[in-house]
Amino acid sequence: MIIEIIFFIGLIIFNIFLSFMYFSLFRKINAKLQGRKGLLFIVPKDLRKMIGFTKIMQQFYDIVKLFYKETIIPKNSHRKIFIISPIISLFLSIIIIPFLYFPLINTYQQFKFISFDLIIITYAIILIHVFWNIGAYASGSPWAYIGIERSEKLNFFAQISFISSIFSIAILANSLSIKEIVLKQSIPYILLNPFSAIAFILFTLANFHLKPFDMSEIEVEVVSGPFTEYSGKLLGLIELTKTILFYINSILFINIFLKSGEFFSSSIINLFLLLILTGLFIVFLSIINNIFPSYRIDQALKFYPILVIMFSILSLIISFIYRIGFW
Repeated sequence: MIIEIIFFIGLIIFNIFLSFMYFSLFRKINAKLQGRKGLLFIVPKDLRKMIGFTKIMQQFYDIVKLFYKETIIPKNSHRKIFIISPIISLFLSIIIIPFLYFPLINTYQQFKFISFDLIIITYAIILIHVFWNIGAYASGSPWAYIGIERSEKLNFFAQISFISSIFSIAILANSLSIKEIVLKQSIPYILLNPFSAIAFILFTLANFHLKPFDMSEIEVEVVSGPFTEYSGKLLGLIELTKTILFYINSILFINIFLKSGEFFSSSIINLFLLLILTGLFIVFLSIINNIFPSYRIDQALKFYPILVIMFSILSLIISFIYRIGFW
């Protein structure tokens, strides 16, 4: 039991480390596509004495730096809610990690004692954003209110897109277990139901405020969005949660649409393939984030709900057809 607990804690720490790596990759690709230098994977020899061998963990350094800064609590805020909301969001993001599926880590599977982990992940991801907005609302800032309003207008449709995507896959596999969904994919579900994958991507773009749906955090209009009053350690907690959640979202996509990379008989190769596919998905998100402009909220609300409803309905119809007629 002690060994399993140590393994469990090690698994979480390792995945948090990976989340920093992947978020750094996202920042690196963004910088390259925008013509900036970006993070240095290998620092030139003449600079290594000053800044180290690599800056690949720049996201980690940035968050650690926030923990050394002063945390300012707004005078007009609801202090307890303002403080506790980022803590709960971080806790929710961490407890999702053990429910994801990783090839090779067979011992880890012993922790999967329930068969409806997809439900838990769905609730946890939605609740993280609920607590983010509750904390931001408790700040009492009018700038935060504007960010929340914009975020919620998109989140309403984004969550429809997420839930329809998740449950259309659950219908295909006839299971709410991620492990069973991975093992039942004789054909990757992205090929059987591409509309579901598109619905998931639409959710991801709005959920992480990526272009063209970044209007709730776009600095030229609303300062820093819902988190404008957060600083120091509390802002560090929010940034840490964002980093972990971005990684979880990407791994979840590979789990349910690309059979978690299990295309070969070797578990080691499959695990590497999972990590590579996750990186490619993040590169794809980065490209989308850079080729589209930022829309105004009124522009986004003209076509985002239409896209969400269209692909959500199609994804569910396709899954029902497979379940009833061909599966």
